[in-house]
Amino acid sequence: MWRPILGAVAVALWCSFANAATIVQTVTGSQVNPGTLTLFDPLTGFDPLLPFPFGFSTLVSVQVEGTINANVGALRTNAVDLPAATYSSSASGLLALSPGTTFAPFSLSGTESYAEGSVGGAISLSGSLFTILTGSAVNQFRGSTASVIPDVNFPPPVGGQLVPRGGLISYALTFTYTYNLPAPIPEPTSWAIMLLGFAGLGLRMRWRPAERGRMSG
Repeated sequence: MWRPILGAVAVALWCSFANAATIVQTVTGSQVNPGTLTLFDPLTGFDPLLPFPFGFSTLVSVQVEGTINANVGALRTNAVDLPAATYSSSASGLLALSPGTTFAPFSLSGTESYAEGSVGGAISLSGSLFTILTGSAVNQFRGSTASVIPDVNFPPPVGGQLVPRGGLISYALTFTYTYNLPAPIPEPTSWAIMLLGFAGLGLRMRWRPAERGRMSG
C-alpha cells in the first residue's frame, strides 16, 4: 500500500527541482584596442532566439576563460643609438560590458623589442583569464545583446614612446552560460504512478475511520 504513496512523493519531488544546462559560446578574433565583441542575447524568461527549453530558463552563472594577446608599436626615445634592444614589459586589462561594467580583469606580460638599426619597435604581450560570475554579477548579461569590450592599458615603453595608435588585441574567449531549466514534465508512466499513489492515499484515509468504527463497536 505504501509503495504507490512513496512513488507519488518521489515524482513530486523530482518535478519540483529544475535541471541545470549550459550553452557554450566561443569568440575569437582581433580588433584595434579597445575592441568590441558582440555576444548572443542570454535573456531571462522567454527568448525565441534560444533553443527550447533555454528560452524559458533563468541564467544563473557565466564562466569566462581564454587567452588575450596585445601588440602596440613603439618609437625609440634616442633615434641616434640604434642597437638591438629587448625589455620586459607588462600591462593590465579588463573585459567590460557597455556602457563599461567591468567583469573580468586580467594581466599581460611580454617584451618591448627594437631591431638593430630600426627606430620603430613593438610591445608584444599575452596572458590568460578565468572568472565565474554568479548572483547579481550575471544581471549585466541579461536583457539585451551583450557587447564585450576588451581594453588593455599599455604601459609607457622603457626605451621609447608609444606610437599614436591604440594597438591590436587578439583573443580566444569561451563564455559558458549555465541555466536553470524549467522543471521537467513527468512521462505518462510517472503520471500513472503518481495518480495511483494519491488514490492509495485516499483509500487509506477512508479505510482508517471505518476500521476504527468496527473496532469501537
